[in-house]
Amino acid sequence: MKNLLKVSLLALLAINIFSSRFSFTEEDLSLPSDNKWENIHSDYFIIYYRPDAGLKRIEKRLEIRRFFTESDPDPLFSLQKRVAYRMDALYGRVREILQMYPKDVNAKIRIFKNRKELDKEYYRIFREKKSLKSFYIYRFNTIYLNEEDISDSVVAHEMGHAVVDHYFAVRPSEKIREILSQYVDIHLDDEF
Repeated sequence: MKNLLKVSLLALLAINIFSSRFSFTEEDLSLPSDNKWENIHSDYFIIYYRPDAGLKRIEKRLEIRRFFTESDPDPLFSLQKRVAYRMDALYGRVREILQMYPKDVNAKIRIFKNRKELDKEYYRIFREKKSLKSFYIYRFNTIYLNEEDISDSVVAHEMGHAVVDHYFAVRPSEKIREILSQYVDIHLDDEF
């Protein structure tokens, strides 16, 4: 009985320590915290962006790679549809490189205006100061990007994290997940 009580107390303590690291619940962070966001639904993602986002610039930064020229979206598509198409094409490429095809990833992508806004979001979630181009949080199934640093390589790297995290029954260690995401970066231009 004493051992069961000890184990229960340790489990409660561990849960409390883990959950106190995050300042909000999963539900709080699953959607943008204010109504000043618009969204695009692609086949695999919901992409959130500010109304004043430079979608044309984002699209250009997502079409740098050679593999896009073979299957460009219909030029009659709206800008939002073209961005969604490019995100889906990158996701397909990432899965192809890793040879991993997880089901039901259904991640969210949040595109902030600049690194300063992204850093504020990181601080809001983790209560730590960091300056990052992008990051992915499995717990919220969300990729966080910013317009200034967005590129097909950055997006593919974060998508690599999402693919790896959803592919295995037990998530690999952080080091292995990072190595696999870097593998995506290195082989983005390879012929398959």
